[in-house]
Amino acid sequence: MMKTIKRIAFGLMACFAMLAATGCAQIGVTPAQGFEQQLAYGYATVTAVRSVTADALPSKIISAADATKVLTMTDTARSSLDFARLSQFSGRETTALEKLAEATYTLLQVQAFLRDKGVMK
Repeated sequence: MMKTIKRIAFGLMACFAMLAATGCAQIGVTPAQGFEQQLAYGYATVTAVRSVTADALPSKIISAADATKVLTMTDTARSSLDFARLSQFSGRETTALEKLAEATYTLLQVQAFLRDKGVMK
């Protein structure tokens, strides 16, 4: 059972690394290495996405409804990152990796949404 959990965690980490590398390249950031750096990268991405959205709203590149959707998605990602950090701190590494992967997936979705709207390249 423990070996299976470790394999799943390793698989999630590998998936996260691939997703992070893709996301990093899109916003011009060097891919993160290790849990702490990936967590910090996630928080930085939430901040960057919110900033880009705030800049796009007054210029009418996106609607208020789109900005609300982005805010909701980044709130979800932020919650997953917070849970990942707390899980890692309390020794629940598998849960931490799962939540980190969830946050990464959500952030990639919101970045794709913003690209579709013409906010990001």
